[in-house]
Amino acid sequence: MIRDIPTEERPMEKLMACGARSLSDSELLANVIRTGTRDRSAIELSQALVREYGGLKNLSCMSVNELTRNRGIGKTRACQLVAAFELGRRAKRPENVTGKRIGGSSELIEFFKYEFVDDEVERAIVVHLSSSGTIMSWQTISVGILNASLIHPREVFKQAVREAAMSIILLHNHPSGNSEPSAEDFLITRRLFETGQLLGIALLDHIIVAGDAHYSFRRAGRLPDSGGIK
Repeated sequence: MIRDIPTEERPMEKLMACGARSLSDSELLANVIRTGTRDRSAIELSQALVREYGGLKNLSCMSVNELTRNRGIGKTRACQLVAAFELGRRAKRPENVTGKRIGGSSELIEFFKYEFVDDEVERAIVVHLSSSGTIMSWQTISVGILNASLIHPREVFKQAVREAAMSIILLHNHPSGNSEPSAEDFLITRRLFETGQLLGIALLDHIIVAGDAHYSFRRAGRLPDSGGIK
């Protein structure tokens, strides 16, 4: 139990004395969990979690319901862990992309890549741009398997019309790690490009993000040139 550990080796005291970087993964988790159970300390609970999921990366992807299947992890502890991991992810994001001018697909990905970190399903994001190429706003429009029936042009362009955007960029992820577009991706891109022509709102690019790799329809020459990003 924690009371049996020398004071200077207890997770909270060690963090205060030596800083967070000096702590092991289990000790950091113990600071989040804070208290143990009748038969296991917070450190022992944390060590069990790290072993069960093979490290922090897998553990950070778990939901509250998945975590509560572990002995000694109730809803409160599970929520604490999920919240801590999400805060860590959000801390890596750019603070605000609104008003930023995008010079290319790689720069855009730098802004949005953390939106896709650890996603196990496909997710689509639409970025709305002004006539000067600055980001007006962005929104997630779909979560789940991406297909032409889910990515309907009406949903993609609805907010862009409201904001009088001049152009949009579609981003979505491939959790498989393969950035090559599927036949469905090509179909979606063609439908959105044609709809944009009718509405006067250009589809500047469709970018597929797969881990550290990405595919830009614009850079691959799969979109007619409309003076957009390169």
